[in-house]
Amino acid sequence: MKHYLLLVFTLFSFTLINAQNFPIDEGTGKITYMETVSCGSLAASEIYTTTKDWAKEQNLNTTTDEANKKLVYSGTFTVSYRPSKSTSNEEGTVSYTLHIGAKDGKYRYILVDLVHKGASGDGGKLENAKPDCGTTVINNNSWSKIKQQAHAQANKLIESLNKKIKEVQNDPTKNDDW
Repeated sequence: MKHYLLLVFTLFSFTLINAQNFPIDEGTGKITYMETVSCGSLAASEIYTTTKDWAKEQNLNTTTDEANKKLVYSGTFTVSYRPSKSTSNEEGTVSYTLHIGAKDGKYRYILVDLVHKGASGDGGKLENAKPDCGTTVINNNSWSKIKQQAHAQANKLIESLNKKIKEVQNDPTKNDDW
């Protein structure tokens, strides 16, 4: 009976640990947040300018800047977790790349390449079932916690971008149809 309960508990724990809500691209197998968003009559140049201003507010680093077309940024999220052999929490970072393309009336974002780095060990790509540094450094529970925090922060970042562009789109001072 003990073995049966242990098996059930282990399977349940494994399911919880691996039950992430990350969007996975079928072609690449990578975590990929991607959407094309319609934004009415905004010109590509307005979307481009708004995106650049928003990125400055978010302290993102520009890696590519094709005027009025495509922007690529790199950034990091801070995550907090307890390393396997520690009694106190540690902070690490999850780096990412954010691609934003602009066309008249729409934009597309693609957030990819989520990679964890920590003081006690680097977890590596968040697509990994187990951290690169091994479960003796970052246990499965902490690895799951890192992934959950990164997912929440990615959604928050995307929501912030969408809100900023929506504000510009709905700005009454830009509406000449009266």
